Amino acid sequence: MQPLRRVFDAKRSKEVAGERAERERTYRNPDGTYTTRFHPEPVNFRAADDSWKPIDTTLVPREISGPSTMSVGEEGWETASTEAQIEFAGTADADPVVRMQVDEGVSFGYGVDDAHPVAGRADASTLTYENARPNADVEFMAGSGSVKETLVPSSARVGGTASSASSDDHDPRVRPVAARQPSIT
Repeated sequence: MQPLRRVFDAKRSKEVAGERAERERTYRNPDGTYTTRFHPEPVNFRAADDSWKPIDTTLVPREISGPSTMSVGEEGWETASTEAQIEFAGTADADPVVRMQVDEGVSFGYGVDDAHPVAGRADASTLTYENARPNADVEFMAGSGSVKETLVPSSARVGGTASSASSDDHDPRVRPVAARQPSIT
């Protein structure tokens, strides 16, 4: 019996966009065969034109030319390619600082109380506003249809022993970032 040889080549196999599904991508291999990769999480989303688009939560500068339906200010970031449009403001004191589309023409946004007017810094899918709160940074991590907020004490940033506190932590010693009331538009 001959050993099974790998025909998928990450550099040379080409995706067949028409074969996408929510959790799978199909590739045409250099030898003419096909490989379908299945994923435990969604890797594509259904676009308005009924095609499947790849999910890319990388934060990119927002285009400010033309009308914006979910404006969070003049400058900022947005997810590159996600089912729910997610936008972030250029500074932590914006109201709202984050806005996410929840339905056609409906969005949800919120700000951070008493935030300093510091500019954000994007790295892949994470946006950090350093020193946005007294002695703490505020981080937002974009998902395809979600945003996770984390408060990072300054001592953790400079090598201290404090750990980050996520909005879903339940430690009574951790006080979450004071968020303004959400606005639904």
